[in-house]
Amino acid sequence: MSSLLRWLRRSVRTLPAVTGEAGRRVPARPKELSVSQLSGLVQKNTTTGRGANGRPQWLAENAGSVRRVVLFAQNFKSGEFLRCNAVLFGSAHDWMFSVDVTLADFDELPDMSVQDSLLLLRDFLLNIHVLPLDDDLSRSAPPPLSDDAESRRAADL
Repeated sequence: MSSLLRWLRRSVRTLPAVTGEAGRRVPARPKELSVSQLSGLVQKNTTTGRGANGRPQWLAENAGSVRRVVLFAQNFKSGEFLRCNAVLFGSAHDWMFSVDVTLADFDELPDMSVQDSLLLLRDFLLNIHVLPLDDDLSRSAPPPLSDDAESRRAADL
């Protein structure tokens, strides 16, 4: 067992909720779902024109290489929508992208155990790759931060 995993097991007993916008508590437990369930959430967002609709083109092309999907709530996007990070595990690579999910849809998904959450955190820290935006989404993305803005932001953390 790696030293990182041993440290995580000693340090974390439960996953607390995170306070988001307007003091609302963002669910802390990750959710496990199938590629088909994720595709359904992405399709809902694409159909309704919600902000973070995942990577529909990439998911359609690569669904066969995904062996596991985990969803993390990041913050409340607005009203009853959570901005989530979808982490997709493949046989050769792992990937991540943002997707908006209704609170009702998120609550219906099964919680991940604390043990599995810690293992996932370890894998995330060591191996995860962030996917670039699909071509049609990158045209509408905000410009990257300047070096000076990134320096100020890093100093704030």
